[in-house]
Amino acid sequence: MNRKTTIKDKLTKNMMVIVFCVFLIIAACTYIFISKAIKNIAVSAGPGLSTIVSRELEGKDLTELVREKENSEIYKKIDEAMTVLVSKAQGIIDDATLLINTNEDKWYYVIDKNKDNQSKLGSEYSDKEKLEGIKKALELNTTQVNNSSTDLEIFIPVKANNGINLAICIGVNNSVIAKAKYILLGILLIIMVVSLIIVRLIIGGIARKQTKSITVLVNKMKEMSKLEGDLTKRIDIESNDEIGELARYTNEMLDTIQQILIDVKDVSDRLTSDNKEFNNAFNRSAEQFQDTTMLTKNINEKIHNQSLWLVDISNSVIKFNDTVKGVTLSTKEVAVQSVNTTNSANEGNEYIKKLEAHSNDISKVVNKTSTLVNSLGNKSEQINGIADTIGAIADQTNLLALNASIEAMHAGERGKGFAVVAEEVGKLAFESSKSSEEIFNLIQEVRQGIKSAEISMQEVSKKTIEQEDFIKNVSDKFKDIVYSIDKVSKKVEEVSEASDNMALNLSDIKNQIENLTGVSEENSRSTNQIALNIEEQISSIKQLSNRTEELDTVSRVLMDKLEKLKLN
Repeated sequence: MNRKTTIKDKLTKNMMVIVFCVFLIIAACTYIFISKAIKNIAVSAGPGLSTIVSRELEGKDLTELVREKENSEIYKKIDEAMTVLVSKAQGIIDDATLLINTNEDKWYYVIDKNKDNQSKLGSEYSDKEKLEGIKKALELNTTQVNNSSTDLEIFIPVKANNGINLAICIGVNNSVIAKAKYILLGILLIIMVVSLIIVRLIIGGIARKQTKSITVLVNKMKEMSKLEGDLTKRIDIESNDEIGELARYTNEMLDTIQQILIDVKDVSDRLTSDNKEFNNAFNRSAEQFQDTTMLTKNINEKIHNQSLWLVDISNSVIKFNDTVKGVTLSTKEVAVQSVNTTNSANEGNEYIKKLEAHSNDISKVVNKTSTLVNSLGNKSEQINGIADTIGAIADQTNLLALNASIEAMHAGERGKGFAVVAEEVGKLAFESSKSSEEIFNLIQEVRQGIKSAEISMQEVSKKTIEQEDFIKNVSDKFKDIVYSIDKVSKKVEEVSEASDNMALNLSDIKNQIENLTGVSEENSRSTNQIALNIEEQISSIKQLSNRTEELDTVSRVLMDKLEKLKLN
């Protein structure tokens, strides 16, 4: 990760690098200039010395110098001039030599100002390297410079009269030159350091002034990046350069961001409020769903119980239906037997009417023969009384048959009365049977009594035979009536038992239906409660939908604003 820096530091660093490079160039140029200046100074001393020597030798006869050597006037003047030159050089020139050549390749010392070892006049000069420089200077008739690592050698040619060549060799001390250069460079370095410090302070002040606006922008952007600080404050920069323009656009961006954040805050407040409403609505919905679930479970349990009760009711209804079918069949049989009994009673009534007619005829015959059968009068009266009894029984039997038919129609409600009727019919039948036996006995006695009146009673006998047939038919009919009444009585008992069973089944069915009615009412109340819960949930959902639509509208506005920015 790169170390954090600032524009001020970068600007200061870059400017200091530029200034430092400029100073280095200046130092290098100064060093070169000083080196060349010192060298030029040293080299320029040669022509000055050459001028002095040339002036001293001009118009002079050098033979005197050769002959008198150190005692000659010329030697003394040249020696004095060279001594002054070396002394004024203050250590820069450590060797000054005047050489002479007299038409030979050899060079000889004239004056030697070497500090370490001075050669005498007339001594041969043997430094071949320097001789090459001297020869070159003579050939080119110009000053030659030989720069070694330790000394700077200057060779100055001097033309004299009489073909005599002179050469001045000056040795400049490079260490002194270097020392002078180093001193000057040190002074220059001190000046550069002080200048750099001053320039650094000046550049720092300029950079600080130039980056102050950027620092303000950076601090504001830092606050914005953390969504902190006062977004109502704006950057106050009065410069008309790019920084001022950047500040102006930054203020406009702050206006836009402030408005967006205000909208976001409003949306957040709405979201917080709506979230609370959502939570409350969801809690209410959860509670209502729990209530609805409990009600649904109760309804399911009640419906299951209803199903069981319906199965019981169905079984009871099946039993009741079977019982009703049995009652219907028994009732049909009772009706058939009642019809048969009615028919038999009607036929018996006809036979009794015929029997009454025959009895009247017999009564008439008996009356006619009353004188003959006077002894049988009492028996006849008894037979007549029994016949009346049988007629009364027949009438009563007819009434009982009618009652039996009526009771058969209301068998379910009047079973006991029908049983009483059946009992009375049985008694009448028994009395009729008993009376028939008595009549039969009396008739036997009458037959014994009326044998004497057989002729007169033939018609009576004939009527009696017919009356026996009638009585037999009546007896058969009464037997049929008794059989039918017996069957009707049994069927009535069966119908009575079936009615009791039907009453029990109806009671069970009634109780089950009452239970079903109560459960249905509870289910209806639970269903109404579920409907109310659903209506409340629908109302809550509508409110949430309205809230969602409002949030969607605000979100669309924010999205329209955000779509103008490239976020990804």
